Amino acid sequence: MSESFELNRRLLLRNILVLAGATFSTNLSLSALAEVARSPDTFLDAKGLDILVAVADTIIPATDTPGALAAGVPAKLDALLLRWAAPDTREMMIASLERIDAAVQAATGKTISALSAEERLAFLLEHDKAALKSAPPPENAPEQVSLFAKSYVVDQGYQRIKGLVVSLYYVSEIGMTQERVYEHVPGKWVPSLKITPGMRPFASPGPM
Repeated sequence: MSESFELNRRLLLRNILVLAGATFSTNLSLSALAEVARSPDTFLDAKGLDILVAVADTIIPATDTPGALAAGVPAKLDALLLRWAAPDTREMMIASLERIDAAVQAATGKTISALSAEERLAFLLEHDKAALKSAPPPENAPEQVSLFAKSYVVDQGYQRIKGLVVSLYYVSEIGMTQERVYEHVPGKWVPSLKITPGMRPFASPGPM
């Protein structure tokens, strides 16, 4: 990733909404997402959560900085599915997690969570190549009306899971302040600011 690339929380949040198939009129915010993630309610069952945890930990493992698990990415992704994701997006992601589970068990006789970190990485690298290959649009795909044609891949659900893991990580405090350099301008880390009359936006050289 280029060092000149600037991460912007507003753009990341928009990306999360798109990947979840949610509308821009939803009440999704970082603080609301964190609150739902802390609740005992979950969308995925225990097996689904185990697969998601293993996948997220493999995509962004802990290195010299904390990874996806420390940032609470699996719980936040599950909260997104529980409260904000569109029904077809939920079905797409569940099917993708089930395909991962079936492929791992067929290849190793184990669940993905039972594999070592090295084994998980070797598996997911190959799965990634196959899942993200270009594919023709499905028969029920909407007609393209944008100047930018939508691209399709073999496993749209996996593409969304991977995109959400990355976006949720970099919108977290750990992603913003430890993985990336975060300059405290105009002040301390505040995940969600209340908009009040007369408030003016912060200036930023990045895209808004």
